[in-house]
Amino acid sequence: MHLRSDWQELALSPVFSEFPQQIKDWHYEIEDFQEQMRDALSEKLKINEQRLETLTNRISPLKLASKLNEKKTRLALLRQKQISTIKDIVDAKDEKLKISMASLDALSPLSVLKRGFSIVETEAGEILRDARQANVKDKLKIRLANGKLEAKVLSSE
Repeated sequence: MHLRSDWQELALSPVFSEFPQQIKDWHYEIEDFQEQMRDALSEKLKINEQRLETLTNRISPLKLASKLNEKKTRLALLRQKQISTIKDIVDAKDEKLKISMASLDALSPLSVLKRGFSIVETEAGEILRDARQANVKDKLKIRLANGKLEAKVLSSE
């Protein structure tokens, strides 16, 4: 009987009533954590799916082909602009060269000779710039636009 009363006492003990309740509470907490984990995982999956879709759209063949064609067109326009600019620079330099050549040609001794002037030298090869540099009977060399002459000084003024 004593055993029986101990056992009844133990059966009525709060340990036997509280422990199953504690197990139920833990079970509910675990279910709540599982639900939170499922929600967090689901949200993370949605975010990653959206990122994947965004990246897939960015590298889609149609978009890449479109961008490539756009860049090719821009490159062709830049090449045409470069060619046009180079042509303009070459034309400007060519015009400047023609002007410089015309200026040099006008100052050229050969052009002066073609206008009717001549270059007179002594027998020693000195260019005469003044009639007083020549004496009577000196031999002179005269260069014209076409050809040369030899002359003898008869008089000087």
